[in-house]
Amino acid sequence: MCALGNLYSQQGHAARARDILLQAKGEAEALGHVTSTVVVSAYLGAAYSQLGDIQRGLTLVRACQAGAKQKGYGGIEALAVYCEAAILSSQGTPVAAEAIGCVKRAIEIAARLEARPLLGAARGILARLLAASGRTAEAQDELAQAIAVFDKSKMTVQLERAKAALSKFSDL
Repeated sequence: MCALGNLYSQQGHAARARDILLQAKGEAEALGHVTSTVVVSAYLGAAYSQLGDIQRGLTLVRACQAGAKQKGYGGIEALAVYCEAAILSSQGTPVAAEAIGCVKRAIEIAARLEARPLLGAARGILARLLAASGRTAEAQDELAQAIAVFDKSKMTVQLERAKAALSKFSDL
């Protein structure tokens, strides 16, 4: 159910995502499945932020990070840090430095865990943040690294998106 909620969120169906994720959270709590109870907060935070409740989204992903770190769930911690970075990156310039710091933490954790899909996605967010702050060369480098990760992982959709983003730099 968490995966389905995440897919709805990625497709822009935030209300549907929230509803399925709340159901997933209830099911996980009823079953006593601690891992699912922790991870659902990362996805739920992303859904709430898409619905405009940024503070609630940040609160959920930060609580997820803390819970995952305490329990030794490195992958979930990396996901929650990534979600926080994504939420912050959507807020624009006022929190750009905080978003960059957060996404760099996500990259560090994902690299340590060898979680390539998350690593590539985090590098993509970092590239967007760097480009928005005028740091074009650094953004190009991050995109090139994301492309290498996506290629190695056979993530063709993400690979094509990253290549398209990189090609926009040559148009400048």
